[in-house]
Parts: sequence; C-alpha cells; structure tokens
Amino acid sequence: MQNKDIDSLVKNNVDLTYEIKNQLLRGKLNDFGISMDKAWENKRRFSKSISSSEIDNIYSEAKKSGAIGGKLLGAGGGGFFLFYVDPSKRQKVLKKLEKMNLNIFRFIFDDLGLQSWKTREE
Repeated sequence: MQNKDIDSLVKNNVDLTYEIKNQLLRGKLNDFGISMDKAWENKRRFSKSISSSEIDNIYSEAKKSGAIGGKLLGAGGGGFFLFYVDPSKRQKVLKKLEKMNLNIFRFIFDDLGLQSWKTREE
C-alpha cells in the first residue's frame, strides 16, 4: 500500500465494488457488466501474475463474442470465469467458449443463498 499506484488501484476497486452492488440492487445489469469489465482491467494492473495469456485469451474471446464484462473466481490452478452477457448474445458466447473446450456451468440466483451438497463416490 506504500506504492501510490497500487493504493489508487485498491481505492478504485473498492469504489467499483460499491457501484456493482448498487447496479445489481437497482437492476442495472448492463452497467453491472461494464463495471465488472473495469474491475477486471484494474485487477490485471495489480500484478503480471494476476492473469496469463490463456486467461487473457478466454476473456478476450468472450468479449468479442458479446460478453460485457467478467470476473475470475477462484485461484491456484482452478476456478471459474463469471461473465455478464446480454441475453440476446448468450448463445454466441456459449458456443465460442464451448469451441475453446471450456466447461460451461449454468447457475441461477435465488433468495435462499448459497447451497451445497456432498455426493458419495462409489
């Protein structure tokens, strides 16, 4: 935090976090996607270790196909990209990511919060 550039990036990310929360609460989903994109670009400026050419390629191809913004979730060799996509471009983005041999996991938001379960392996 002694580096002024890093301090500025952290403050900017905090501001974006509040913007994203407010956009979601107000149903401004397109603005939410744009803010996610800004947050991703800010995060990449923290360190060259944040991303890789493979991750950059996935993000770039998703955006070219119609994603408005995204966020990388998880770390350490595993994780997920979460993309916000206008519904009219959803299929195009899905097809592109599937052509890249990426696993697609569909999910929905609900008001029950996070739920998980365990399965037994046989």
